[in-house]
Amino acid sequence: IPLLESGTLGPKGHVQVIIPFKTESYGSQQDPQEEGEIPHCTLKMFPEETLHCVEWARDKFGKVFTQRPKSLLKLADEVDSFKPTNSQEIKALREAVILLRKRPQNFDDCIRYARTKFQKYFVNDIRQLLYTYPLDAKTKEGNPFWSLPKRPPTEIKFDPENPLHAAFITAAANLRAKIFNIPAPKDARTDKGRLALAQEATKYQVVEFIPSQEKAKQLSSEVDKEKSQQQTQQEGGEDEVNSLGDDLVKLLSEFKKLV
Repeated sequence: IPLLESGTLGPKGHVQVIIPFKTESYGSQQDPQEEGEIPHCTLKMFPEETLHCVEWARDKFGKVFTQRPKSLLKLADEVDSFKPTNSQEIKALREAVILLRKRPQNFDDCIRYARTKFQKYFVNDIRQLLYTYPLDAKTKEGNPFWSLPKRPPTEIKFDPENPLHAAFITAAANLRAKIFNIPAPKDARTDKGRLALAQEATKYQVVEFIPSQEKAKQLSSEVDKEKSQQQTQQEGGEDEVNSLGDDLVKLLSEFKKLV
C-alpha cells in the first residue's frame, strides 16, 4: 500500500513518499539530529535568522496564552493548600495575581490588551534595547557591538490599515477573550472584521516609552553573564521564599481574594 508520510521538524516541513518496491522504505532514512538549544539572548534580543523569530513567537505564545492561564487554573484548584517552596512557584503565584488583577471585563479590554502588547513587543522593547546598546556602542574589545550576526532592530509604528498589524490585534484580542470566556465579534475572522478591530485599537492610549536604567542593567547582565545568572537563580530559590516573609503572605491573601 503506498504511503504518504508527513510531519514537522521544528518549524520545517517534511514529506516522504513511499511506494512498495519502487522507493526506499520508511525506515531507510534517519531523522536529522536535533540542533542545540537556541541561546536565550539570541531569541530575545539578537535573532540571526527566521527560525529564531519563529521560536521567539512560539515562546511568547506559549507563556502568555497557555502556561500562565494553566498555572492560574492549577493554583485556583489548590488555593487553600498552596504554599510555594521555590522560586518557580513564587513566580507562578506572582503571574497568577497579575493575570487576575488585569483580567478583562469585556472585549474592549481585550482590544486594549492587544494594542498594549503590540506597543511593548515592537516599539518599547526595541527602544529599550537600543537605549542599552546604541547604534554606536562598542564591545569591551573596542569593536562595534552591532556587527553581524547581530542586527540592530527597527521599531514598527502601528498602522491599523496594515493587514499584518490588524491580524496581530485580532489574534491577541480573541485569544485573550477566549481565556476569560468573553464573547468575540462574529466577524473577527474576516478581513473587514480584522481591520475594524485594528481601527478600534487606535482609540486606546499606549504607555510612552521611558528609558529604564534598571532594565538596561538587566539586559547587559543577560548578555554578559547568562549562564551564571541562571545558576544563581536556581541556587537562590529557597532564600527567596524565606526573604519574602510577610510579602508572600500578602501575595497569597490577594490571590485568594481575586480567585
